[in-house]
Amino acid sequence: MKGKRFLRDILGVVVVAVLVLAACGGGATEEPPDTSAGDGPVVVEEEEAAPEEESETSEAVAEDTPGPEALIPDVLVLHPDAYDIVATPSSGTYIYVIPGMVAEAMEYMLTELKAKGWEELGQPTLMGHLATLTLQMGKDRLTISMQDNEISETTRIQMLLMQQ
Repeated sequence: MKGKRFLRDILGVVVVAVLVLAACGGGATEEPPDTSAGDGPVVVEEEEAAPEEESETSEAVAEDTPGPEALIPDVLVLHPDAYDIVATPSSGTYIYVIPGMVAEAMEYMLTELKAKGWEELGQPTLMGHLATLTLQMGKDRLTISMQDNEISETTRIQMLLMQQ
């Protein structure tokens, strides 16, 4: 008799625990942490407003901290409408998103990079929603991969600069 009551009590505790976890979302967060970056990319996030006493100090620190766009070398192209910029100079990787589709992005990048002195290595590749450019300037090589999203009408641009 005691065994059945004990099992019934345990079952009750388990049911209550499941209901509590379900009500609070089970401890899950809306966005999982980004673990894909290896060398610690630089992503600048906005800080909360500081109290009035600290505002001058906070502004001075904010002015001294360069945004990721400042880390993109002058030999590369940063589209004027770029956002979600991630710069990882240690690996030579620079990523951002722009409005528009991949064909337009490829034309823009090719025109701007040629104006900076880059020369194409082979023909650009455009297949559906993907495009790849390979360029060279001196001993430096640049590979650009682009992928668009039909739903959001945006293109993600990833540049890999290999300096020699």
